[in-house]
Amino acid sequence: MRRPPPPSQGSLFAAIVRTVSSHEPNARLQKIDVALGFIGFFVLFAVVKTAASTLQGTPSAVEALLAALFVGLGYRLLRRREALCRRIAEIKESNRQWQV
Repeated sequence: MRRPPPPSQGSLFAAIVRTVSSHEPNARLQKIDVALGFIGFFVLFAVVKTAASTLQGTPSAVEALLAALFVGLGYRLLRRREALCRRIAEIKESNRQWQV
């Protein structure tokens, strides 16, 4: 199977590819923020579904486990984001020291 041609430098697709494949701390922070948005949506949905099932009196163990899983993922991403923010601040501080 042939690979598609590389995107042109000015295209939107090229910008997306550069951002997704970048290992720069700011690009990673952006990826974590996007992932937190997705996980946050599913946390909200799972918690509301669990509450609705509980109030209706139907078994809600599966919904509760799913909600706990999404909350755990969200917590891990939030901790990773905090660590990355500290790392970015340290990099900026070290760059500032070299400029003086």
